[in-house]
Amino acid sequence: MHVILSGRVAITPRDGLGHTMPVAAFAQLIGAPLEEMTEVIPGEVMANLGQLSGRAELSSYDARAVGDVEAIVVPPERLRTLLVAEA
Repeated sequence: MHVILSGRVAITPRDGLGHTMPVAAFAQLIGAPLEEMTEVIPGEVMANLGQLSGRAELSSYDARAVGDVEAIVVPPERLRTLLVAEA
């Protein structure tokens, strides 16, 4: 998991076969507003659910820094520990 502290990260979704897909199509597929799908901004989080299970998961998106980005990286085992402690 990555917690974005400063800067912006551009998101490019991928389909089940790993091909890039238009952001608008991906937003419609998951029922999310388009404006929430194009970038991750300070205070937001990027993560894959597979990180919680410990199983390898193909990324459903590509992330690219737009300029300088400062982020906190939370390893999967720490994320699981945090979730259990807060449950």
